[in-house]
Amino acid sequence: MKLKNYFFLWAFLCLNTIYAQKNHLVSVAQKVNVVESATHLNFGNHNDYVKIQGINLANSPITIEFYAKINNPYQAGYVLSQGVEAYSQQLQIGFRNGLFHFSFFGNDLFISNYNSDANWHHWACVYDPATYVRSVYQDGVLVGQNSTSPYQGSGDLLLGLRTLYNNTGFFGDLDDLRIWNVARTSAEINSNKECELVGNETGLLAYYKFNQGDAYGNNVGISSLLDATSHGYHGTFHSFNLSGSQSNFLSGSPVSNCTVLNTANFNIDTDITIFPNPTLGSVEVNLKSLTNVTVSVYDVSGRELIHKSLSAKENRIDISNLKSGMYSFIIKSTEGTTVKKILKN
Repeated sequence: MKLKNYFFLWAFLCLNTIYAQKNHLVSVAQKVNVVESATHLNFGNHNDYVKIQGINLANSPITIEFYAKINNPYQAGYVLSQGVEAYSQQLQIGFRNGLFHFSFFGNDLFISNYNSDANWHHWACVYDPATYVRSVYQDGVLVGQNSTSPYQGSGDLLLGLRTLYNNTGFFGDLDDLRIWNVARTSAEINSNKECELVGNETGLLAYYKFNQGDAYGNNVGISSLLDATSHGYHGTFHSFNLSGSQSNFLSGSPVSNCTVLNTANFNIDTDITIFPNPTLGSVEVNLKSLTNVTVSVYDVSGRELIHKSLSAKENRIDISNLKSGMYSFIIKSTEGTTVKKILKN
């Protein structure tokens, strides 16, 4: 009888040991951190900035595009600046006293009628010396415009700081900064604002993807912001922590690594359509002859909410459980990739 009891006790202890070891293994597995690639740069204090040398924008057509996410337009500060404090010789782009401004110093365009929420928004600042017109687009929509003489400044270009001023820097997230020496049209801006560029586009002077390093990781070994064009206008980091959740490379930008469709053999207007738009619930994708099709649905903060494969028999996407607002549908196929905006009511 005692021998039988000892056997059950031994078996009980063995099972508990195995159970404990199994739970320990699960616990260890749960502690493994997945390294996530960076998608954008956070400016975590008002003295974070990047210095870029050699970019000449004087007396030239200008288009400067970027995505920005800010918490407070009264605190967001300057996204970009160049030049000295003399009439038409200092380029200033950013937020001041709650207004967005695109200025040449003493020669300004201030905008109050824009979406100032805490979500990601695309900005495009355009100056055309042929017409003397200066324009600002938010999310592809014209929000301000005036007539002005050309910008004539020069010097180091600063991202996240106003030239010669401390504590005027940008406070928020920045991604996909494009500097062009052409005045882009509204149609050109809207054609690829959600997708990363290749870097060899005509008129693209400098291009910063902000996707270096590990999101939220230790990136202190990175000293330069890389220009994705062949022009080599790399920037130098100043004051960034490059570690943790502020003043560092992070993830969650709405910009996607899309392939731009070749319109020579692919008609984006007829080969990919989504209806109804706006919608109260489900939408259907007209696939026609597309193959190997997938769709990803993102909200304005860059979070992927839905990912699924599509076919001729299964081409419906149900977004009835999503909140009202604007969503990006990234549709990929063997024939190419496109991005569609859908309004959920």
